[in-house]
Amino acid sequence: MKKTILVILLLFAVTVANAQYKGMPKIFTLKDCINTALKNNPEVLLSGARIDAANADIKGAFGQYLPNLSVNGGYSRHLNPSDSINASYGGVSMKFANPSSPNSYNMNANLGWTIFDGFSRGEYYSQAQDRFRSANLDADYIDNKIVRDVYRSFIDVVKKKKILEARAENMKLGEKELERIKAQKEAGIISIGAVYSQEADLGNKEFELINAENEFNVSKALLLTVMGMNPNASADFSDLGLLTEVSDVDVLRFRNSISEYSRAIDFALDNRDDFKSTQYSIQ
Repeated sequence: MKKTILVILLLFAVTVANAQYKGMPKIFTLKDCINTALKNNPEVLLSGARIDAANADIKGAFGQYLPNLSVNGGYSRHLNPSDSINASYGGVSMKFANPSSPNSYNMNANLGWTIFDGFSRGEYYSQAQDRFRSANLDADYIDNKIVRDVYRSFIDVVKKKKILEARAENMKLGEKELERIKAQKEAGIISIGAVYSQEADLGNKEFELINAENEFNVSKALLLTVMGMNPNASADFSDLGLLTEVSDVDVLRFRNSISEYSRAIDFALDNRDDFKSTQYSIQ
């Protein structure tokens, strides 16, 4: 009896532990968010499909340079064939045995190779190569764009989370302050007006807390959407490893790398993948 009760208790404990584990939100770091987005974001998946389509176009264009071989075959059978053939010669009817078989077969093969078609094959192959290069550059640009979007959304989530924690702490302090003022009112130290004033202040703190919670949920949903996940998924985000300060050396290095407006434009035109992709599309 004791063993049965012990087994039941163990099974109950395991069930409760599993339920709690399943209910716990998955915690994402910044690196986790980036890796997930590069795998699941719809824009990334679409750019990969465009690369596959462009690669197929190259194979199709190259196939026009290859010989074309076609082979056809057929089979037919005459049902209930005649055993004899009737013939007439000089007004005399004669009957001969039918030597033909009821089965018949046929096969033919054609081999063709286009030697010259007015350079259209070369033009089509060149276009296919440009489309493939454009698709790859588009994919690189989208990957970099998604990484930037994840960075921006992740920072926003961390900021809204800190604000939410501060608002929750203010709410707790306001509740304690209200309890203290009510105790003073009951002791006759202060008037009822101080209680009303503190209740109004607590109401403002509660409104700020609700607003901060709403903004945090919206920013979290946006980040999950960029990651290619359900915006209502149970998830939390850790800011461990996230840089909180920028050194003067980093600022100086950045200013030295791009010091002037015109230089920044030239740098962008030389390095932006979407601009290069557009050039291949125009070509």
